[in-house]
Amino acid sequence: MSNSDARRRVALNDFMRAMLSPDAKQIAMRYIEKHNEDAKYVYYKIKGHPSIFSRPHELGENAFCQVVSETLYDKNWYYYQIKETMVEDGDVVVDCGAAEGLFSFTVLQKARHVYAIEPLPLFVNQMKAMFSGDKKVTILGLAMSDKEGSIYLKENGLLSEVHDEKLSGDIEVPVSTIDKLFYEKGININYLKADLEGHESRMIKGALKTIQKYRPKLAITTYHDNQDYRELVDIIKSAEPSYKFKVKGIEEITGKPMMLHMWRS
Repeated sequence: MSNSDARRRVALNDFMRAMLSPDAKQIAMRYIEKHNEDAKYVYYKIKGHPSIFSRPHELGENAFCQVVSETLYDKNWYYYQIKETMVEDGDVVVDCGAAEGLFSFTVLQKARHVYAIEPLPLFVNQMKAMFSGDKKVTILGLAMSDKEGSIYLKENGLLSEVHDEKLSGDIEVPVSTIDKLFYEKGININYLKADLEGHESRMIKGALKTIQKYRPKLAITTYHDNQDYRELVDIIKSAEPSYKFKVKGIEEITGKPMMLHMWRS
């Protein structure tokens, strides 16, 4: 998709709002207040949420502010919930590519259960500490794809990527599928969010039985280099034709949409 195609798709007022929006740190400060810190983590109070959120020191303040602005500011194109894909009371939520767990953290009050799926050990350990004792959260230290086995992870914080073949510095991590985790276990999911650094289509191919049976709301990133939202739409609608979809935003370099939202009509 060209930049001009994307601009025709995005309303002028939305485009101008995005261009004139305050920077990520200014937005983030509307929602977070530093609580304290220790050798491993910095702790925050998040507006509207009673629990304390932690970020590892390795996830710098600027990167965390970017995540906060994307996750909590509803005018951000990256925002996972639009009116058709809101997390509702009692939903079972699957957070693929949970990273530091902010999305999982912020939907936990409404959700019946949250499955936070993340392969990077730094974030898995942080979420296990943060959600310790909370029976509404299951943390799975996995990468998601269209097959089971193992895969190689390049550790790079929020930009960590998986590869089929080991590259220098990669670590080996387990990989599974949505169908194995949920369809085969009879777990009805209502909401599927994914940010997988370009691995989204493979995750969806491993989720088609779950999508066909349970028809969850979907919020999936589409701006990574090797990802095309039209491919995702075609794959999902091949399993469940009743889905409607909406794409949102413009990625500044490629002009691709930022997010794909899909829901059952």
